Amino acid sequence: MVLGESNQSLDRTNVGGTGNLAFRPTALKNLILITDEDSDLAFHADNRFPGQVGRGNQNCSPPRIDDPEFTFWQAEIDATAQAVLDNRAFLNLVVQFRGIETAGTRLQYSDARADVPGFDPNNPTDVLNFDREATLANLDFAGLGNSLQAQVMRGDPALVARCFDLRDLNNHTTSFVTNFFEFKIREILRTRMDAEKTVVGDFQEGGSITYTIRLTNNGGSDQLDNPTDEFEDVLPSTLTLVSADADRGVATVNVPGNRVAWNGTLSPSESVFITIAATINSGTQGEIICNQGRVFFDADGNGTNEGSGSSDDPTIVGLEDPTCFEVGGPAPFPVVTGEKIVSGVFDPETEIIYTITLTNNGTAPQPDNPGDEFSDVLPPAVQLVSADANLGAITADLPGNRVAWNGALLVGESVVMTIRATILAGTEGMIICNQGTILADTDLDGSNETSSPTDDPGAPGADDPTCFRVSGGNAIPTQSELGLLILSLLLGGAIIIRTRR
Repeated sequence: MVLGESNQSLDRTNVGGTGNLAFRPTALKNLILITDEDSDLAFHADNRFPGQVGRGNQNCSPPRIDDPEFTFWQAEIDATAQAVLDNRAFLNLVVQFRGIETAGTRLQYSDARADVPGFDPNNPTDVLNFDREATLANLDFAGLGNSLQAQVMRGDPALVARCFDLRDLNNHTTSFVTNFFEFKIREILRTRMDAEKTVVGDFQEGGSITYTIRLTNNGGSDQLDNPTDEFEDVLPSTLTLVSADADRGVATVNVPGNRVAWNGTLSPSESVFITIAATINSGTQGEIICNQGRVFFDADGNGTNEGSGSSDDPTIVGLEDPTCFEVGGPAPFPVVTGEKIVSGVFDPETEIIYTITLTNNGTAPQPDNPGDEFSDVLPPAVQLVSADANLGAITADLPGNRVAWNGALLVGESVVMTIRATILAGTEGMIICNQGTILADTDLDGSNETSSPTDDPGAPGADDPTCFRVSGGNAIPTQSELGLLILSLLLGGAIIIRTRR
């Protein structure tokens, strides 16, 4: 008996015929395993592994560890147990409690432990009731710690609901039907908590990410706010916890421990959304970071959260998949730089030409966002005449002495603008400096939030203004106090010399 690879079908070769029994993807799958001891040795040829042979005497007892069939038997047990756990299928065990003189089943299913003095396998009060801890202890005591039942019960304590007596089936009594449906109702009504976990954010070193966990009570009874947590999430060491919040209940944050916990009550079908904010640590580029939260719930209604499960990534086929992402390199963004030069004879009342070249040296295009991508307000010593560009749109505000450019730049693309202006009269000897302003969208959020000045490539710095000196006049360069003193002494000396003549 194995579940299909799609986890939506059940191989029915051991109940006659071939083919699959189809289930809806969200259907609740309930398996009834009929066994006289531990598990069926694959008698039907369709159920055997390659190289496995059947037993002519139809002996279904578990093989000894030195039996060649043991490896096949254990592999079948492991595969079946994993299929049951992966599908969260309720496992109802139908066993024979009495009538077999060997230790067998009587030691495996009881409310008393076989390794404790006073246990009597012939005493109905010791074997008629099912207790999980006693059953697991007795399975270990009988050397069946790797059995199907042990693997399933250890893997998820919410799965095993009830063990039934095989004699009820053989004798056609009503106790099996009564007990089966009684406990089936309890299965349906009991609490079952499931968590879906997704992640979004900037998946690079230093980036911010947000986990969203949807914790849902998929059972039929209330999950109470019990003494221990109903959910916890310990983030991996590659992340740094920042904060956590929940839309109901109480979310607590242990930043040093990288741990988030949630406590609260959920009615059937009710959900709580928990958000966890974190940052990606340095040195993680190229790593795949996976994480799962843990759910704790009260499956039997006794006031303690003995049931547990792991969160699932709903974007991945399967159950209880971890939520993963890969840390990439820096996000692409535009880097627009600009050079500005000036040419002319630099005489008063003559024309000068500013040439501005903007280049996108980044890793992403610069979009044509609302607002300008470049602006240049000329100094009052010159008067704007006109402006043009080889791409995009350029505007010239003559009264405001202002030029603006709008347009997009692909990676590596440049735009060349020319601005014509006239040097005003009365400016002889003046040094006139100017810079344009580049506006870029470095975070690609649709607005040009980053500004930088143009640079004169002929000057040694990185963000130098573009300057020129107007011809004519006898302008004296500005001196320091010492320079002015020396200049005054020299001028005074010249006057003295002229007087002596």
